[in-house]
Amino acid sequence: MINRQQQVSGVSTVDAPAATTNGDNYVLAWAAADQSLWWTTCPAVNNQNSYDWVKETKVPNAASSGGPALANLKGKVWMAWKGEGADPRIFLSSLSGSTWSPGVLVSGIGTSSSPALTVTASELYLVWKGEHDKLVYWSKSSDGKAWSPQAPVPGAASSDTPALAGFKGVVYLAWKGASDNKIWSSEYTDANGWGKANALPSNFETPSGPALGVGNTGNLHVVWKGASDNFVWEAVLNLGKTTWSPPVKIVVIETSARPALASQTSTASEILLAWKGATSSDLWVAPLDGLKQVQLYTFGFDSFQIHNTRSGNILSTSDDTDYASFGLTVNKGTPKVVTQSMGNLSNGVYPTNLAFNNVAIADSDHVVLTYHIINSSIGETNATTYLQQTAFKLASAAAQAAETAASGAIGAALGGLIGIAIPVPIIGSALGALGGWLLGSFWGVAFPDCDGPVASAVHVFTGASLRALAPSGRTYISTENNPGVNSPDGCGSNSNYDVTWSLNVG
Repeated sequence: MINRQQQVSGVSTVDAPAATTNGDNYVLAWAAADQSLWWTTCPAVNNQNSYDWVKETKVPNAASSGGPALANLKGKVWMAWKGEGADPRIFLSSLSGSTWSPGVLVSGIGTSSSPALTVTASELYLVWKGEHDKLVYWSKSSDGKAWSPQAPVPGAASSDTPALAGFKGVVYLAWKGASDNKIWSSEYTDANGWGKANALPSNFETPSGPALGVGNTGNLHVVWKGASDNFVWEAVLNLGKTTWSPPVKIVVIETSARPALASQTSTASEILLAWKGATSSDLWVAPLDGLKQVQLYTFGFDSFQIHNTRSGNILSTSDDTDYASFGLTVNKGTPKVVTQSMGNLSNGVYPTNLAFNNVAIADSDHVVLTYHIINSSIGETNATTYLQQTAFKLASAAAQAAETAASGAIGAALGGLIGIAIPVPIIGSALGALGGWLLGSFWGVAFPDCDGPVASAVHVFTGASLRALAPSGRTYISTENNPGVNSPDGCGSNSNYDVTWSLNVG
């Protein structure tokens, strides 16, 4: 199932794209650098692992200085666009199979930016910013040919493209203010006409037009480019409610233009978010709900405290050095491992600088976090190699187990992969559970006498459980005791280490 952004291969857009559905398919349209208009489509199903977009096709005899608008009326997709260059006229076309009808001029109107288009019941609704003023105008049509006389939307004025969405007889309109970055909204019904223009909460701000979309439950979604950043923000107005949800920053995507939403009133698929890249002309898409469930996490191996060192060989004159490693694996990806030489240590608290910063993790992802500390006199190269091999193999096995087993069975699955029976998460008694494996094939004969592991742990999470541990704006800190494994004869007392690691959002 798709839970991350995917680039629409081979596509280049100079402005905001347009998106809609025609029942079974998503449809995208956009303007290229030469002002020509293009489109593509793919199946709109929620169990696919990758969007299967068909080869992009040019819309015949259509050109625009901005992005087009799309809407679906009773299974037929319609496109509206402003003329190319300084041409203020608005044109309309409809899609039959894979063929767009010749563009038809909507007579008597003009705009200085891209128009907006939506449907409700059996009519098309067209909204646009004026050609010579900042007023927002509207018109409607039942066939795309005969349009009602243009009229201003009461109280609506904008410096950019407005946004439309329709649901069961209600037309929703949103726009950026004419001289500020506020987002405003209004609603229309045939019975009552346009309602009062209302400013959305003060933290809903954008330098460009917003986008609207309606899910199959009737909840209204608004997305916008941030006023002071390139992130996409989203809020929801639940059906029948009057208060918007707090805005959510979608932290894993950025754009330089207004985004687009494909409204979806079918339970077969999700609302699609489409956007132009922040620093490129690339076109990107992703399910809106999936993106909202992706967070950026920072994992830190912060410090460890030695209560009792692992005693070196009493006959040896060499110093024993502590080496630490920190490992992270997401799903079945390649484990990431960082290491650090800590020096010849005695009892005390020692900070480390091991971390993984801004890791994008979805709620449905599986995450394996490991740490190891060894006490060794074999030199940094050999010790680091050992730590990397150990962390890599253990993390890979845990990731495979997490992908194939329910949470209660991960330990058994992991045990089958590395040959030991262990619980997961492994904390506290980690060395007792892993000691034989750590001292086995990977430790080998290269590590003399009393050298050995002094701390080790394996944690397996889902993205959802990480979100529960560290909600947005909060930090989770864990300190875990690692009692040492039995030291060989002549090696003195066993070690005892506390390890502190943390989880931050962002």
